[in-house]
Amino acid sequence: MCLLKNQLYFQNWSLEIIGTDISEDALVSAHKGIYNQRSLEAVEDKLLQRHFSKMEDETLWQVKSSLKEMVEFQRHNLMEPMKLPPFDCIFIRNVLIYFDADSKKTVVKNLINALKDGGYLVVGPSEGIYDMLGILKKHSTFLYQKVNKI
Repeated sequence: MCLLKNQLYFQNWSLEIIGTDISEDALVSAHKGIYNQRSLEAVEDKLLQRHFSKMEDETLWQVKSSLKEMVEFQRHNLMEPMKLPPFDCIFIRNVLIYFDADSKKTVVKNLINALKDGGYLVVGPSEGIYDMLGILKKHSTFLYQKVNKI
């Protein structure tokens, strides 16, 4: 929604958004793009009207195709390295709360390796990995950058 809202700034960019999960069920659900009212309570009404359609069941909303078509969903286990070209930006939120400390270290290593030099890692407040991101440059509590050490 933010990219569409600011698309003029990105008109010369090649943008790809990839959402990953280890769960096939979660991927099927994400691909459908159907959300209940509670899931969307933080979405501004203007954005809700622009990017979602109310379904027959008045409590559900579906993502409009203009937004849905921007995202590709793939199965991926964060414990394993990504098999895609490096990313400019990776967002991770409410995922690592399910991992133990050693597993988090493996995931963080894989995330950092999946970033381009100069790329950004945006982490959620509950990930519990701030002490593992020392190799990255901290810009704020949730924003880190992979800097090329020359």
